[in-house]
Amino acid sequence: MNRAGIVAAATLIPDHDLEKELPKLVPIVEVTTRGGHIYRQRVDSVRGTVANPMTREEVITKFQDLTQSSMASAQRNRVVDLILNIEAIPALQAARAVLHGKS
Repeated sequence: MNRAGIVAAATLIPDHDLEKELPKLVPIVEVTTRGGHIYRQRVDSVRGTVANPMTREEVITKFQDLTQSSMASAQRNRVVDLILNIEAIPALQAARAVLHGKS
């Protein structure tokens, strides 16, 4: 089953007891197979938090995925390059130009 099929088959069931954990994000995923087996997993340190940080490559991939519908590929690549080398920028006006697609 592809990602779209999994999403279509999924049912989101809020667990209000987890709200007691806020601001900590604590997802619990439960999968019931067609054969009736139930698999349940709680994640106490969600990926991308201080306790479970994403790698640089994961952050870049996430940025690319989230901005592909709103930025051209070349602009996304320039933004990534800009951020990875931000210490070398003499003035942040250059950053503003890239973010606005003017470079």
